[in-house]
Amino acid sequence: MRNTIYFLSLLALSSAWGCKKDADIPQEIRPKDFYAKCTVSSPQGIAQEFFVQGEQTFVIDTIGNIPLEATLIQQSSYHINSDSSKYIWGGLYYDYLFSWGIGIRLCRDQKVSAADPNPEWTKAELDALLVPGRTFAFGNGPGKALLVLNQWQPSIAVGGNDLALGDAFLRLESVEDYGAPEAGIPYYGKIAHFSFGGSFDRGGYVQKISNGEAVVFFRYYNY
Repeated sequence: MRNTIYFLSLLALSSAWGCKKDADIPQEIRPKDFYAKCTVSSPQGIAQEFFVQGEQTFVIDTIGNIPLEATLIQQSSYHINSDSSKYIWGGLYYDYLFSWGIGIRLCRDQKVSAADPNPEWTKAELDALLVPGRTFAFGNGPGKALLVLNQWQPSIAVGGNDLALGDAFLRLESVEDYGAPEAGIPYYGKIAHFSFGGSFDRGGYVQKISNGEAVVFFRYYNY
């Protein structure tokens, strides 16, 4: 069964951190806790190692003699589609490039009702979705997932109009609440450990992913 994986090069970021219900992310949250790695092989069998981690910085251009840098920052955003499907993204985002380094999008198992219009996710919603051992089918709609991989140097990407082939998988290995209560910082999110792999078709150019591993962050709000 084939399902579409979309590469999103631009997301509206302002809604992710603009909620006044909670404080800004504290400095005690460590971007380097989040990463993704795998091996991506071409149809010719040429293998490239993919690795991204929070706080990685790359020079993407120069203005005069001043380097223009992009840094991978942790990110979690969310939205409700017009069909009432409720989504959440987690991963690492290249600031200034408007692109995920690693992005995982999950959809709630049940659509929202008119009485529940909040795009923000609660702890209870994430607890219901993030069950260790669960394997997510790729695609759009309730209970499904999307995956984006985009390494800047050397350039490796899985996305665009790629199709996830029958062996493609995304499995949640473990999950825990994430915060720094010992420093007076309450839990406010989930740290999720995924494994992934399989074949992805780019219009006849099939990339194979092996040994995929990702640790990403999903934000929740305490009402």
